Amino acid sequence: MNQALFQAALKDAGCFPRFVSESELTNFERCLEINLDDPRDPSKIVYPLHVIGVIILTARVSGCNNCEEIRIYWEDHLDFFKKHLYDCPNEDYIPSAQTIRRVQTILDIDNLTKVYYEFFSKPAVAEEEKKTSTDIQDKEVHAIDGQNLRGTNTQIVVDGKLKNKPGYDIVSLYATRAGICLSQVTVDTKNQESKAIIELLKAVCVVNTIITWDALNTHVSTLEAVINAQADFVVVVKANQGYLFEEITDAFDIGLQAFEAQGVVSSATSIGKGHGRIEQRTIEILPAEYALSKEQNRKWKYIKSVIRVTNERAEIRGGEVTEPTTESHYYISSIEVDFTDNLFAQKMLRVILDRWKIEGVQHFSLDVLFEQDYLPLRNQQYIRNHSFFTKMAYNVVSYVRNNLPLIRGEKVALSALVRTAKNNPSISFEYIKAYFNKDVSALLTNEKMIRLGLVKAPKVEEVEEIIPQENLGNDTKLALFFNSRKNKARKTKS
Repeated sequence: MNQALFQAALKDAGCFPRFVSESELTNFERCLEINLDDPRDPSKIVYPLHVIGVIILTARVSGCNNCEEIRIYWEDHLDFFKKHLYDCPNEDYIPSAQTIRRVQTILDIDNLTKVYYEFFSKPAVAEEEKKTSTDIQDKEVHAIDGQNLRGTNTQIVVDGKLKNKPGYDIVSLYATRAGICLSQVTVDTKNQESKAIIELLKAVCVVNTIITWDALNTHVSTLEAVINAQADFVVVVKANQGYLFEEITDAFDIGLQAFEAQGVVSSATSIGKGHGRIEQRTIEILPAEYALSKEQNRKWKYIKSVIRVTNERAEIRGGEVTEPTTESHYYISSIEVDFTDNLFAQKMLRVILDRWKIEGVQHFSLDVLFEQDYLPLRNQQYIRNHSFFTKMAYNVVSYVRNNLPLIRGEKVALSALVRTAKNNPSISFEYIKAYFNKDVSALLTNEKMIRLGLVKAPKVEEVEEIIPQENLGNDTKLALFFNSRKNKARKTKS
């Protein structure tokens, strides 16, 4: 069977090839080759689609944030790509930035999603499926949140006045402890996030995990989608939930003391200091059957517990502590209160704090390092596909960061890893190979990584002193030298 027929057969069968004798990076390139349709005119193709895909990913890992930067990066490192990509043609022609943008636009989103899932979601999901523990602290926390692309926002004239028109939002499913994005959906209005959440939960296996999101998306339909996916939820609830919110706040504000007397409250307190402030967090958890009325329990049948987290924060200015401010946040969960576990409340607090990583880590990195916020186009197909490559690059760098040894007790900064790969495709390739092979050992001996202090230099083993044997005789040069050293040592001691 020739190569074309072999590829067609694999594609028809929905297979993702695995060539065990080759690296996972080569597998990724082959996967792009087989699973991405190329609608271009075959007579005009110089670079195959899969070669362009790998080059775009490498450039994004190196911090190239638009198509012109990718073109320059490609031109500067053309010889490197010819050497390392198995199907890269021996041509000196470099496509224009417009061509690179057009290629990303014409990619079929469904096929690209399959490739993304196979290489960037499935490995993380497989690790979770291996876990059999039902303890909260052993479960992965998946945060779902929408991120607005401000570069796609526009202004329109309404009744003679300029008004802002929101652009696109990308709703991401983020594994907070693994530090990678599992999938995403692009929507053009904020109120479509709930539908995107349901779509994400159907697309990715989230069994035995905990799902979190903002109050905007807390609806009976989204909670039901989590339960159908065999996962749990810990989600925010605010005034937009009407009577549900009122009953929860009343339960804590009015009935807390009575519930404490009945012994049906689980609570914990933590104190943290950093970033110029001192913060005390107190979590209190009530069973839903006590906190909610029968009517609300029937309507929100998946809620098993309600939660209040009270933050008391004081700033440290000039060595003095300011007057503390207090605010409370409320949550609902499908997890029943375990009064036999003394650490239950602390574990739930950790879940709630993990939720913020999608904003503080992923969204921040995508905006600052990869400049996702500045996409100046409103072509939804291009935005979808380009942001998938951005998420691929983020996952690669995030994996490397999370698996490198700590330096002075802290993880290496994502920005430092991206700067190191800047204009250095060999480093980018090492990052990508480390991600696909799930092995960072090659980076631990990389001279540039060591020189920049991103990894520690390997220890040099001490060479033991060779002591001459007694049977060498006293007339050999080695024995005479050794005896003279011993005599000097004796005189020094005496």
